[in-house]
Amino acid sequence: MIDFEKILSIGDKIQVISLEKFKGVEYVSQVANVHKSYIDIFNPIYKNALVYFRFNEKLKIIVIKPEVILEFKSKVVERGYGKIPVLRLEPISELRRIQRREYFRLKILKSFEYKVIDDKNKKGEAPRLYSGIILDISGGGVLFSSKHDLDQNDLIEFELPLGKDGKIILTGKVVRKQYNVQQSFLYEYGVKFEDLNTKDKELLIKFIFDEQRRLLKKGLI
Repeated sequence: MIDFEKILSIGDKIQVISLEKFKGVEYVSQVANVHKSYIDIFNPIYKNALVYFRFNEKLKIIVIKPEVILEFKSKVVERGYGKIPVLRLEPISELRRIQRREYFRLKILKSFEYKVIDDKNKKGEAPRLYSGIILDISGGGVLFSSKHDLDQNDLIEFELPLGKDGKIILTGKVVRKQYNVQQSFLYEYGVKFEDLNTKDKELLIKFIFDEQRRLLKKGLI
């Protein structure tokens, strides 16, 4: 099992994802205390309110370090409601090390068109295309803005041009939705890619890093 004292430090930034409710929604937190067999993390806050996690709720934890990204599954074994609320977590899986490049997010403003995959599409009817703007993209998903009102868990599909490498078709599920009254595009969506084969993922990651180098040369990032 995981020895937290060997891999984590107080103050490490983490992402918290419930495996039981609002699947795929990520919350940001930090490690508060480290022990050999468990860790304490600050209870995530969303829209100025504590996010409620019940006793024994299963959570996926992603730890972002400069050289590597660590991932493991855990459960809530204790909740502390002091001046700074914390959650005590015990691991329920082995530690997984993830190549950092899969999680690198390229911030980019790029117009695109997408379609919603639903039962009507399966019956052979031509799907309607909606316009949006890609805000950032990674090997695992995309953040975009659109005026079209989507629901969580909706499936979308869009074509991403890759320059000299052609294009790929990406399919993903809406895992996060936010209403943004300050933008002309009223909704922001976080989408997690699904059924992305190894070849297309490699092409996508190559595109992301090629685009990053291009923007760096122009002094745009």
